[in-house]
Amino acid sequence: MLTETLEIKPKNAAKLDRLRKLLQRDLKLVEQMLLQLRGSAGDETRKRRTTPFDFNARVVVSPNRKTLRSIRGKTGTVLGRAPGQGNWIYTVFIDDRNECWSLAHNELKPSAKPAPKMSADPVRHLRVRVDKQGRGRLTK
Repeated sequence: MLTETLEIKPKNAAKLDRLRKLLQRDLKLVEQMLLQLRGSAGDETRKRRTTPFDFNARVVVSPNRKTLRSIRGKTGTVLGRAPGQGNWIYTVFIDDRNECWSLAHNELKPSAKPAPKMSADPVRHLRVRVDKQGRGRLTK
C-alpha cells in the first residue's frame, strides 16, 4: 500500500488534487476488475449450480449417448440422486421397462405425465431375475 503524507499548504494543493484524482481512477479500475472476476466466477458457479430434480419427480429421458438410445423418450421416476462432477447423477426407474438406470441431469427433462397408480396393497415381496450381463428385471 502506498502512502504519502502531505502538508496541506497552498503550494501542495495542486499535488494533493492530482493524487486524489489518481487514487479515484485506480479505485474505479480495481472495482471494475473485481466485478469482472466475480462475474466470471458467478457464471461458472451458475453453470454448476443446477437445481436437482426432486425424489419421485417424473422425468423423460433425452440422452445424447448412443448407448441410451433404447430408453430415449421413455418416462421414469427419480428414485435417488448424487452430485457428480459438475452435474447431478440420478437413479431413474423407467416405467415401460421395469428397470433402473443411472443418468446425468443433462440427459433428463421434467415430465408432465403423472406417476403410475400404485395398487392399494403394499408389495411385500419382489422377485428379480438377473441375466448374464447382470441386469435385473422384476418378475411376477
